[in-house]
Amino acid sequence: MVLISIYAVSAILFTSALAETSIRYMPFGASIVQATCWRAYLWQHLQSTGYTNIDFVGSLSSSAQCGSPAINYDRDHEGHSGYLAIDVADQGLLPGWLKSTPAKIITMHLGTNDIREGYGTKAILAAYSTLIDQMRASNADMKIIV
Repeated sequence: MVLISIYAVSAILFTSALAETSIRYMPFGASIVQATCWRAYLWQHLQSTGYTNIDFVGSLSSSAQCGSPAINYDRDHEGHSGYLAIDVADQGLLPGWLKSTPAKIITMHLGTNDIREGYGTKAILAAYSTLIDQMRASNADMKIIV
């Protein structure tokens, strides 16, 4: 999972205009975004490969210690523990988050909680479609990693 996210974001950044002052990247999802260290490892990888103009964005900031010694990284994100893709889509939560912290690139890690609650693939994919439509409404050129 960590390597997939690292390489996907790196590939998208490679094709983005790196001359920009700052590239706003939103880690978005549930507890996998909030409580795990992949964001720290991604940040570290991006910094060490020359992508120093990345700004992680989101309305939340995590204080988790990752690595030994602890990795210093941009802790902003939009990871809400326990949230369901279906609820985020149906309640229209994402547009507000994107309005307050706009992003050029977003990684979406949602769906596990939906499965645990007994929702089927059709309902989860419908929520994904809604969320992607909301992302595109926020920024038609947004790069989206699911």
